[in-house]
Amino acid sequence: RKSSGFSRGASKYRGVARHHHNGRWEARIGRVFGNKYLYLGTY
Repeated sequence: RKSSGFSRGASKYRGVARHHHNGRWEARIGRVFGNKYLYLGTY
């Protein structure tokens, strides 16, 4: 599925996108614990 929040560098996995500053993959989960995103990290 595609998420509208990850239009550039998006992978086929929802919530995973290539970071535009350093080229690493970044993982986030949307709308968890009342926050807009829960940041999982880069790899």
